[in-house]
Formats: sequence, C-alpha cells, structure tokens
Amino acid sequence: MKIKQHTSNVDKVWMLFLLLFCIARVYLTYMQVYSTGDRFVSDITEHNIFAFSGSEYSLYGLILYPIGKFFSFSVMQIWSVIILSISDIFSIIIVKFILTKYIENRSICNFLSIALFFVSMLIVIGPLLYNSTYLGVGTPNIWHNPTFTLARPFSILVFYFTIKITSNIKEKKQLLVNDFILLSIFALLSCASKPSFLFVFVPAYAIYLLIYMIRNKFKNFISYLLIAVPFIPCLFVLYIQNSILFSDNNENQILFGYNTLWSDIAPYHSVLYAIVLACIFPLFVFIVDIKKHNAENILCFLMVLIGIFEIIFFSECGERSLHYNFFWGYYFALFFAFLYSSIQFFMVFKQRALIIKIIGIILFLAHLISGLYYFINLCLGDLYY
Repeated sequence: MKIKQHTSNVDKVWMLFLLLFCIARVYLTYMQVYSTGDRFVSDITEHNIFAFSGSEYSLYGLILYPIGKFFSFSVMQIWSVIILSISDIFSIIIVKFILTKYIENRSICNFLSIALFFVSMLIVIGPLLYNSTYLGVGTPNIWHNPTFTLARPFSILVFYFTIKITSNIKEKKQLLVNDFILLSIFALLSCASKPSFLFVFVPAYAIYLLIYMIRNKFKNFISYLLIAVPFIPCLFVLYIQNSILFSDNNENQILFGYNTLWSDIAPYHSVLYAIVLACIFPLFVFIVDIKKHNAENILCFLMVLIGIFEIIFFSECGERSLHYNFFWGYYFALFFAFLYSSIQFFMVFKQRALIIKIIGIILFLAHLISGLYYFINLCLGDLYY
C-alpha cells in the first residue's frame, strides 16, 4: 500500500508540473501569435499568414488552412495556439513512456520527462564571457517555430519504432506489420511537418546500419533492408515540398560546399565553442561511457555529426540564404542527444563513480537552469535570438 501511495503521489506531482507547463506554453504561444512590435517575436505569425493564404506547404499549414477559410483568421490563430500546445504535451507523454522503458526510478522518469523540454544551450554571463543565445549556438528546445514543434512528437515516434524494429531483428523476434505501418505513418507526418529531422536521422541510421552489418557479415540483410520501406512515401512529400520551394522561376537554390555561415554567427566565431555550449552534457556522457553505448546513443551521436556536416557544407542562396534552414536538423539531433544521454546517465546512476555523478548532475542542471532562464525571458517578451 505504501508503494502504491508513493507512486500515486509521484504521478500527481508530475501531472501538476505538466499542467504548469501547459499553462506556460499556452501563454507564450498566445503572446507570440498576437505579438506586435519587437516583443514576443517568433515565426508563428508568418506561418499563420502563409497558412491562411494557402501558400504554407507544411502539415501545419494544411491543418490551419481549412479552419481559416471556414471560419476566420482570428479563429485560425486561436487554433494555432491549441495545436502547438497539444504537440508539446504529446511529446512529453511519449518521452515519459520511453523513459520508463529504460529507467526504473519513477521519480527520475517524471523529472526528466519535463526537464528535457526546458534544457537549452548553456547561457554564460560575465565580463569576459559570451552571453550565448539561440543564434549561432542552437538549442534542443525551440519555442518560436511552429513546424519544429509539430514535427517533434512524430519524430520521437519515428526514432522509437525504428529502434524497436532494429532490436527485434537483432534478437530474432517476430517482426510485426503494425510496427512498419506505424513507422511509415509517423515518418510521413514528421516529413510533412518539417523534413529536417529525417535529413539527419536517415543518413545517420544508414551509416549505423552499414557499420553494424559489415561487422556481422551482412547477416539478416533483407530484414534490415525492409526498414527502408516505411520511409519511401516521404520521398513524394519531399518532391512536392521542393518543387514548391525551388521551382524553375525561383531564385532559391541549395548549394553544396564549405561555407562560413556558422562561424560567422557563432560566439567568438568558434564552431567548436558553439557545440560545447549546445551539448556539453551529452558529450560528457558519450565520452564517459564510450565503451558502453547501445544503438540509441550511437545513432544520436551520428545524428549530431550529420547535423554539423549539413550546416557546414549545405547552404541556400536567394531570399532564404539567411534563414539558416540547414541548422534545423542539428537542433532535432540535439534534442535526441539530450534524451538518450540522460537515459544512459541515469539508467545506471547508482553504479557510477561519485565524481562522474557530480559532474554529470552539474552539467545537466546547468543546461536546465539556462533553459529555464531562456524560457522565462521569452515569456517576458525578449527576443529568441
């Protein structure tokens, strides 16, 4: 009875924090949607205008367009607040479900399921230190972009089902058709919302799978090849999206080759420093457990590397040249790096050396405190960049 009572109390506390998160999220999104001047600046209003006009090509626009046409732009604005808030709540619930698969301590799972949606780049303030913000550094949690928010729950589910199917093949368990169908649906929804996640996830998974199959002499090659099938419908979505963005009469083009876009806006023009500020905790966990990583952690590390590669070697010209669109995959990768490095760190927390525990907790709390500081400032109307 005491155990059940404790579990019930822990869940009640989690529900309270989830409610507080929901209230804060609704408030911030509402202020961003109805922002005027230089306060509460975001991408939401621009996307809503595009959605109302029918020129928004993402899932976000497709959801809002009929609401705007059947009702009004004002009603559509209200629905945008609801949709974005629900997306984040679903993401938290899904993440909590994933955490319980790895971590037995329910209190830690509940704490992480909320904390992971506030962690951000480290914000260092001082006379000789750079007051780092989102631009040039990046963060695993984006509050100003609606397509990122909408794509995230689908992206988390894509990662989860891909790992689940991969594990079943490795352990020679029965492959369920439903898993493939769900993976295909979530991949399609993620791509339609914002394809940036798949731009880092698919190549990272392909590299991971290739290395794994070489080491295992291509055993079960056909089974692993089947994992690519659910992603095929995404190609049609990408074709439609790119045909709109990069039509023949459009000056926008994708360029490949080394560029200084990141170093131009990074603190002290140092990409390495920007990376450290963005993900020192996941880097610490990866180094400490370098010989103990499972597929999830290796895949997250590869996603971060692919994200860095895309920023440095891909860019756009034309009116989109300063939109920094190739940074989005890196931001998605950061979120997954925090999620699975937290699982890795806390899953065997009791067995870790004291010094590792102290350093890890300090680094995680530094990201969390920075994220709360960042979020509170956004709620006060400060610029996100």
